[in-house]
Amino acid sequence: MIAALASPAPATIAMFRQGENGYSRGLDTFVRRDYSRQEYNYGGGVDLSIQSSGGPVPVRQALVNFQDVFGIGPGQVAAGKKLTGATLRMKLRTDLIPGSAAKTLFVSPTLIEIPNYGSSYRLASHGEVTWKQREHLRAGWGIAGTELVNGPVIEEDYDSNRTVSQSYYNSDLGTFIDIDVTDIVMECYNGTLSNLGFTIRPDSGGYAAGSFHSNEFETVADRPQLEVSYLDPVASVARPGFGKQWVRRNPFTLGALTQTPTLVDGPTYRGAGLNTFLAWKRPDELLPIAVGEGLPWQFHVSEASLTADVINEISESITNFAGNNGWLVNDEPSFLQMAGTADIVNYLKHNSPKALVYTNAFPIGGDSATYYGNNSNPGYKYSDYLNDIMTRVQPDVLMFDLYPFNAAKVHADLYYNNLLTICHVAQTYDVPYWAFIQAYEKIDAPNLRRLSSESDLRFQMFTMLTAGFKGFHYFGYDLGGWRALIDSSDGSTTSLYDAAAPANAEVQMLGAALRFLESTDVRYIPNSGQTPQGGMPSWSFGAGDDLLITDVDIDGAPVEKWKDGVIGFFTDDDGEKYFMITNAFHGADMSAADALLDFRIEFDPGVTEVLSLNRITGEQEVLPLGADNILRLALPGGTGMLFKYNTGKGFQLNVADFTSDGVVDGADLVDWQRGYGFNGDSDANGDGISGGADFLIWQRNLTDVSPLSQHATVPEPSLLLFVGWLGLAISDNRRKLTI
Repeated sequence: MIAALASPAPATIAMFRQGENGYSRGLDTFVRRDYSRQEYNYGGGVDLSIQSSGGPVPVRQALVNFQDVFGIGPGQVAAGKKLTGATLRMKLRTDLIPGSAAKTLFVSPTLIEIPNYGSSYRLASHGEVTWKQREHLRAGWGIAGTELVNGPVIEEDYDSNRTVSQSYYNSDLGTFIDIDVTDIVMECYNGTLSNLGFTIRPDSGGYAAGSFHSNEFETVADRPQLEVSYLDPVASVARPGFGKQWVRRNPFTLGALTQTPTLVDGPTYRGAGLNTFLAWKRPDELLPIAVGEGLPWQFHVSEASLTADVINEISESITNFAGNNGWLVNDEPSFLQMAGTADIVNYLKHNSPKALVYTNAFPIGGDSATYYGNNSNPGYKYSDYLNDIMTRVQPDVLMFDLYPFNAAKVHADLYYNNLLTICHVAQTYDVPYWAFIQAYEKIDAPNLRRLSSESDLRFQMFTMLTAGFKGFHYFGYDLGGWRALIDSSDGSTTSLYDAAAPANAEVQMLGAALRFLESTDVRYIPNSGQTPQGGMPSWSFGAGDDLLITDVDIDGAPVEKWKDGVIGFFTDDDGEKYFMITNAFHGADMSAADALLDFRIEFDPGVTEVLSLNRITGEQEVLPLGADNILRLALPGGTGMLFKYNTGKGFQLNVADFTSDGVVDGADLVDWQRGYGFNGDSDANGDGISGGADFLIWQRNLTDVSPLSQHATVPEPSLLLFVGWLGLAISDNRRKLTI
């Protein structure tokens, strides 16, 4: 399914320049350091100078303010808009100190009001302020007092934590220097900062100077300008059920984070058993690889707020490269980043309506400052964080990352705890849940990680499948100088790549059915009474509302830590019951065969057979039970099997299998006929209704040619006429039934 991007709503551009379009509230000057004189008269004030002599205190700094930018007046930015960008534009004069090396200026929000920018005290002419007029720890500029030898005070006169920088060169003389001040202006707009203007400082690393035209310059077009772009507010897009429908109508998602185009090629990527391409930035370089291999792609929008650059990146990516089906917005956003992340998510839901849109959450175990974004909310918990993601960001799926394999432990102590927490929150909000899989090695402190063994990799994926996860991305495919699925030093595949290819193929087979199932419970299978892992409760009779399994245990294994298992329970839309058993034994350098365990499942006497979905072939198999009603399984390390009670219905494996009997046949057509235009029971394309498009999908997926289905398979040109006729007939029949 390919997403279509609607034409993005154009941003409104508000321009502020002294003497232009009726605007007259621009103020500027420069601050000069002057030890020897009580009086300094630069005169005129038509230019703004910044200068450094290599010391820690600049000789000159500029002050620029655009007042009355926000409001309801003509040309102002009204409340409730979504700011997408802000640029401070200043024209460089011709008296720059000669030289070809780059100079750097730093722009910070001013924290103290400077009345009239110098005209409030007799020692300075209009357009100029001297540092003698600013006494340390006094209320404002323009007050005579002790000479301030340090210049404007950091964090008192300007905020260094919000500083942005811009380089300029001698070759820029006579041109405008554009400085991205988006973050500063956004904070002024939302009230976090007062709009007291910008303090512009030169680089203190060497002798540098520059001069820019001011608001008093005779040519209006050469004066400083502030450009603010914004979008009109858009109603939040609520898409209940969209994530679930997306998961059902797409193959089970298996992707890997890619970031270095020279290390990624399509056939090798697909050879790992991956079916979805995840591009981490660099769309123009990475997305052609996905297109060339025919892979659907998802893209990581790395920014934390909706800006003009973000809108352009989204639009250009979807316009230039076919095959998009999802967007990962931000990564591990803190609470303070959620509003900006939600803006991007909402924009994508409006403009890429068929694509999945989601973010990636932090793992459990962090502190409140990590989850919240600063130390101002010490009581902020992980559960608060996940709930805020679901209510504020509103992703289509809940995704998280937990990389459990370090150098010292078999796996992280909080592994199962994190799984259960994600399951609970996602199920509360009725969305599917995904995870990043650990697929990298980190050998430098801190946060050491081992390259996952075959049993490690399978353990992480299959235990998550058993808990109801419905999609995975590997972190990562290529990662800087680390080993991942490939070795970033030379691009060669690693031992993990070799393990991933068959494991992903098996996950894909089971995922074909699991994407239609809902998890009802997941339990720990201890080895002869071993203590449950990480807070996961042990299996007991009745878990998952399953009254047919009477006992489950690991058979013949010596009592040993980590030799354990996990059992999960599921239902489908018709209330049919399923269960999955996974061998959770794994370890560093252990193959799946090394960690083989035997499992024993005892059933109620009324159960004589169960259905199994073969993870290798994808075939549905009937497994008769012995006279003792016991199923015995030998499972490789980290590997699981999916079962269903045999009620006459098989595993649903196709979106057009409306009756969930394991085949797409005439019975599904009858089901579609009953729901046509009336409900969404035969909805194959995820639009919420049973319509003509769903019939087309049924026809393309037809697997059983029975007399009924033969009758319905009509020539393609007449198909829509048939659908229209059938709709009228059904509508007419319904009218008769309601009389």
